[in-house]
Amino acid sequence: MEDLHLGYQGILTGDPTVDRQHEEIIRRANSLRTAIQEGRGAADIAELLAFLDDYTTLHFTSEEALMAKVGYPNLGAHRREHAGLLAPIRSLEREFRIVGPTPAMVEQLNRVLWTRFIQHVLKSDMAFAAHARDHQAGGKRAASAR
Repeated sequence: MEDLHLGYQGILTGDPTVDRQHEEIIRRANSLRTAIQEGRGAADIAELLAFLDDYTTLHFTSEEALMAKVGYPNLGAHRREHAGLLAPIRSLEREFRIVGPTPAMVEQLNRVLWTRFIQHVLKSDMAFAAHARDHQAGGKRAASAR
């Protein structure tokens, strides 16, 4: 499978911080997939898995804080989606510790990140981005009316 880049897929949210974080998640997932396919050492793969878990958690926490700040009405559902995306990453970490890297891990990584994560960005994150833009525009209109 070819490496994925959010910008090339036309799925940027328009928020530079969120888009940079998404790009970093994808970059590290690409690196992880390559490391597994090339049979790199366990330490390299473990480090990539841990980074992916930690950084994705940081990203989701940051994104949810932005949602709370603008009063996003679908925050609860979005949090549940985030939890559903983190669970398989953590499952990959557990599997790796028990059996090491396997072709099934690459398949799961592809399924989770190349399908579920991208669909999440396309649907849920884009809906939030539209809400945030509307909220920001509404605030600007209210400030200029004063």
